[in-house]
Amino acid sequence: MADHPDRRAARPLEHEADTPQFDIVIRIAVDDPALLWRRAAAHLLTFNGLDAESLEETIGSPEDPALADCLAVLLAPTQNAGLNCEMFTISHIENERNMPHALYGG
Repeated sequence: MADHPDRRAARPLEHEADTPQFDIVIRIAVDDPALLWRRAAAHLLTFNGLDAESLEETIGSPEDPALADCLAVLLAPTQNAGLNCEMFTISHIENERNMPHALYGG
C-alpha cells in the first residue's frame, strides 16, 4: 500500500468546472504504534479476509508496523453518496519547518 492515494477510493483528478472541491487536513499523532497495528490488522482480517502473510505485506509486522499503511487502512475515505474522493494521501512529517505555515498555526 505504499504511496497512497488509497486504491479503494482514488479517482482521476477530473471534475466539472462548477463542482465545489474541498481539501481536508487532519494531523495524526501515533501514540501507540502496536495498538494502531492491531486495529488495522483486525480491520483487514474482518473486512478483507487477508491471511497472516498478506497482512504483514500490507501493514508490516507487529514488531515493525508500517504506520502510514495502518493509518490508510483505518482512515481512508469510503464511498459516500454525493462525494467523489479524488485523492487521499498520507505523509510522514519529519520536520515541521517543511509544513505549510497554516498547518501549524504560526
